[in-house]
This record gives sequence, structure tokens and C-alpha cells, in this order.
Amino acid sequence: MTRIKNIAFIITTSWIILGSLHEVSFAQDIEQVIQEKPVKVSGGFNANSTLYHVSGIENRRDPFFWMLSANINFDIYGVLSIPFSFTISQQNKNFAQPQPFNQFGLSPKYKAVTLHLGYRSMNFSDYTLAGNLFLGAGVEVEPKDSFWRVSTMYGQFAKPVAKSAQEGLVFAEPTFRRKGFGVKLGLGREKHNVDLIMFRAKDDEHSIEITDEVDVTPEENLVLGFNTNHKIGRRISFQLEYAYSMYTRDTRLESETIDDFTFVNNLGSLFTPNLSSDYNAAVKSKIQYNANNYQLNLSYRKIDPGFQTMGSSFLNNDLRDISGGIAWGMFKQRINIALNAGVQKNNLDNQLTADVARVIFSSNVNYAASEKFNVNVNYSNFNSSTKQSQLQADILVDSLEFFQLTRSGTVNLTYQTNKEIGLNHSLFLSTTLQDASDSENTSSTFFNVTAGHQMRIGQGWSVGLSYTYNKSQSLEISNVTTGPIFTLGRSFFSDRVRSTWSASLLNTYLEGNLESLVSNVRWVNSCRIGKKHNVSINVYYLNKNLKAEDATVINEIRGGINYSYRL
Repeated sequence: MTRIKNIAFIITTSWIILGSLHEVSFAQDIEQVIQEKPVKVSGGFNANSTLYHVSGIENRRDPFFWMLSANINFDIYGVLSIPFSFTISQQNKNFAQPQPFNQFGLSPKYKAVTLHLGYRSMNFSDYTLAGNLFLGAGVEVEPKDSFWRVSTMYGQFAKPVAKSAQEGLVFAEPTFRRKGFGVKLGLGREKHNVDLIMFRAKDDEHSIEITDEVDVTPEENLVLGFNTNHKIGRRISFQLEYAYSMYTRDTRLESETIDDFTFVNNLGSLFTPNLSSDYNAAVKSKIQYNANNYQLNLSYRKIDPGFQTMGSSFLNNDLRDISGGIAWGMFKQRINIALNAGVQKNNLDNQLTADVARVIFSSNVNYAASEKFNVNVNYSNFNSSTKQSQLQADILVDSLEFFQLTRSGTVNLTYQTNKEIGLNHSLFLSTTLQDASDSENTSSTFFNVTAGHQMRIGQGWSVGLSYTYNKSQSLEISNVTTGPIFTLGRSFFSDRVRSTWSASLLNTYLEGNLESLVSNVRWVNSCRIGKKHNVSINVYYLNKNLKAEDATVINEIRGGINYSYRL
């Protein structure tokens, strides 16, 4: 059955591609094709390596690392585009899962047809196929000004790993081979359209040997969904996304007939329900009104507890939130104001012993006083309430409510002189205050002030001096970090070579007593050779002196070389 489905998928995909190529080939101007350069190559290569050494503490990364990567696009006669990419590093060459390195893929495009081959990712929607990397093939057909469009894919989302493994800093849990396919059919045009989506993935229970050390089960997932967008008149827009996920935690269990969701029993080989199957939905919508001088928006989102899709790496679930906002400008857009507020709640199925409710408010005001002076003020308020209940025989016998309030405010002031001959000044002041408190009478406060001056001299030199002060206090413990930061930059050979040096000396105090001295030095150099070659060299040094009884000196050095070539 699986082989038949794969063959049907390939035949359908081939028919779509051939049909689309036939349709667009007649629209191609032959004269224009002949005048085009036969092959245009763009993109480039990149190579980098990093050295690392530390004394006083254990290594925080590998002492040596290298990586090669490329993103190249071949344009053939201006009608066929073939992007190609790969990434190779010394890490993970013999490592099965995950797969962040040693990847090859290309996505040729001809007119309205895009073909994906190798390691690729596609995005159908946030709650179906949402950019998960797969090894396989996919096709997207989007004819210009057409009423329909279609996207399909088939591939492997995970390689089999029989047991836990570790190499370098990469760790992998046991996994089954996981394969999946998806289809998205779009109908409509820009103002009114809808996408119908199906995505299915399943683990191969025979791809690894099940032992006592392997604490995983083969899973299966089928997601059905749709997206719709509408523009009403010139000012109103509306978006809605819905997905229904059927997820089985262990496909080895015997199948059963579902009474509550009868249609699940009639899906054939697409999905087989059993006692480990869950059925959850996710919905997200937004409506927006755009006027001449202001904008209004209202959003709603609800994700059932346990909602999951194999097409996404991570999704929050068990939440419902509603939010709205308004933004407007005044005095010829010199003052711009934005206000947003929302509420969120979890424990939608009342299965948890604690309910969490959140209220969020934020505001932003930007005032352009003149061409030289600008003021930005931001304030946000985050209010969280947790109600924990004690149940006995499904009867509520006691409850405890917990509150937490977090407030944050930021003020940024910038003043920049007009560009004079060979000299330009910029002054800035930034302050941030954040505090949090709860019903247990515990609180924490964070305060930061950074002020500085930057100056450009001619076309080559730049000098900067700033001072930062950070203070955090919680549970009667006060921690302060303060010190100067100095930067110096110089350009050479008509900006082809740029060298920047920065240094900071920060003192850390705990309860008023000097705890450590931290000095950082960073040296960054970049060189552009011709129009295609770029080389950069950077060195970073950190020295930390701990002033405790067991005083320790930490020295850390990082160095890197990067070379890039643009075709």
C-alpha cells in the first residue's frame, strides 16, 4: 500500500510539473530567451574556522571547529532557476541524528514551478508543516494571476538512531526513521483565497531494534487544516488559520473504533486510531483596520492541550489568548504612539491542578523632536495569576492563588549633529527599569543606564566611549556591574580594509563588596579583495579575576578566520 501511495504521489507531481511547464512555455517570448545569457551563476562560498583555549575552568566548547558552506543559484536563459546549497563541517560526519551539518539540496525554478530536492524545508502553515527539515522532494506550482496553486512534498524527517549518542557538543536521543508527505491546494486570488492542507508522517517501527535501553515508541500523525485570507474594501483585512491534528503515541497498539470522532474510523491507511491516539485542534485569526492616520487590530488564538504536529519542531499548546492594539501618528508623524493589550489562559480542559492567567499591556511612544534629537519611551506590564486547586474524588476542597506582576520601562535619547566636513558627533542615553513582585512578598529589580559618545573623523576614523551601570536586586541580595567601554575603528584603502578594536573593564560587586574584575578585548578585521573576495579575522580575549577566598583567574581566548567568495 505504501509503495502504491508513493507511486501515485510521484505520478501526480510529475503531471502537475509537466502541465505547468506546457502552460508557461507558450507564454515565453522566444526572442527574449535567445538574447539572454545562457547561464548566469550567483551566490557564493563560505569557509570559517574557530580556535578556542581557556584556563581556570573547563572548556566551554571544542578547541577547533571548521565549516564549509555554499549557496549557489544557476539561472538558465532567464527562465529556469536552480538554487543549490550545502553545509559541511568536521562535526557530525558519522553522526546520524540530528542533522545540522553535511546537507545538500537544490530548488530549481522554472516560471511558476519550483522543485525542491535533497535537504529542504517547506512551510504550509504554522500548525501543519511549518518548516521542518526533510530529505526528499517537493514541488510548488503557483501560476501568475491563476485561481489555483498547489504544493506537495515527500521525504524523510528523521534518520534511525538505535541508541543515545554524543559527539562533540551534539547529543541525540534514539529515534525511528520518520517519513511523511503533504499537500496544499490553494484556491482564489489576492483579495479572497483559501488553502486546503493535509500533512501525514509516520515512524517505521522496524527501522531500529527495540531494547530496554530504547525508551521511545513509534508514532503517527495526520493533520488536516486550512488557511483563508480576505481583503474587504481598501481598509479591512482578515486572516484565519485552522488545523486538526490526529496523533498516535504508539502505533504498535491494536486499532480501535472511535465513538466521539467517527470520521477518524474512515481514513483508511492515512490514520489508524488506537488507545494512544489524541485529537486536538488549533485556531488563529486576526482582523485589521487600516485608516489614513491610525491602525486597529484584534487577534484570537486557541491551541488545545496536547496539540502537536510532526511538521513543526516546537509548538506551545494548552492556551487561549485574545489581544488587540491601536497605533496612530500625530503632528505630521513626528509623534507615533502604539498601544497593545491582551489576556491569556491555560488549563483549557481543566485537567491541571493549577490555572495560569496572564494580562499583558505595552505602549510605545516615539517623538522626533528635530532632525537631530529623538526620544523613544516604552512601557510594558505583565500580570500573571496562578490558581492551584486541591481535588479529592473530583471535588474541589481547597485552592491557593498566586500573583506575579512584572513591569518594564525604557527611555532612549539620541542626539546627532549634522554632518560637518570631516566630523560627526552622536550622543546617546538609554535607561531600563524592570521590577517583578508576587503574592509571596518576593520581589526583584533590574536597573540599567548606558550613556556614551561616538565620533566619526573624516572617512576613516571612529571613536566611541560609553559607560554602563547595571544593578539587580532580589531577596535582599544586591549585584552591581559597572565600567567603561572603549571602541576605536579605522578604515583603509577606500574602506576596503576595516579594523575595529574594543575594550571594556567591568567591576562586579556583591552586597557592596568587590567580587570580580572582568576585562574584555576584541579585535575585528575585515578585508575586501576586489569585488568577490572577503576575509575577516577576529580575536577575543577575556580575563576574569575572582576576589573570593578561593580566588581564581580565568583566561579565555577565541580566534576565528572567515573567507567568503561571491560569484
